[in-house]
Amino acid sequence: MSETITVVGNIGSDVTGSTTAKGDAITSFRLASTERWLDRQTGAWVDGATNWYSVVCFRNLARNAGCSLAKGQPVVVTGRLKVRPWERDGKSGTNVQIEADSIGHNLRLGTTNFRGGATGNERPPAGVDAATGEIVDDAAGPRGGTEVGADDGAFAHEGGTDRRSTGEDTPGRAELDAFEEAEDKQAVPF
Repeated sequence: MSETITVVGNIGSDVTGSTTAKGDAITSFRLASTERWLDRQTGAWVDGATNWYSVVCFRNLARNAGCSLAKGQPVVVTGRLKVRPWERDGKSGTNVQIEADSIGHNLRLGTTNFRGGATGNERPPAGVDAATGEIVDDAAGPRGGTEVGADDGAFAHEGGTDRRSTGEDTPGRAELDAFEEAEDKQAVPF
C-alpha cells in the first residue's frame, strides 16, 4: 500500500546525490518536522515532538533538488510514504521514508528565486556549465543551495525525461532496493 503524504519541515542533514548504474540521479536528505502551537495562556509558541523522515527523489527532481536545497532550509515535501523496519549490529528501528514527487521551499518563512531547470532535452539554466553541471556564474542570481561540482555525479550528467510523467516505473526495483539497503545502513535512531 502506498500513501501520499505532505510534510512541512526543515532539512536536517546534508543533501546528498548519487547516480544509479543507468545514470539516473538520486538525491536524499533527512527532514525534521516539529509540531508547534501557540500556548494561549503564555502567548508563546511551544515546540512539540519532532518527526524525522528520510526523503529520496529521482531524475529531474533529484538534479533540481541537489542544486537548490541545503541543510537547514524550510521545505514542503509531497510523496509516497514508506515505513520499513531495520536491524543492524544488534540495534533495530524503523525508517520512515518519503519517495518525493514534489519538493519546494516553504515560502511562509522566506523567499526563493525560481528558475526552470534542465529536463535533459533543454539547455541548463544560465550560469550552469552544460558539460559538468557546475555553477560558473555567481551573477546568475540566488540559488539558495549548494554549488554543483563535477564530483557530485548525480547532477553532472545528462539525463532523460522523468519517467513518472510518462507513466513508466521509477528506477528498477533492484536499483531502488540497493539504494534503500544503503540508506538502512546509514539509518540513525533518533
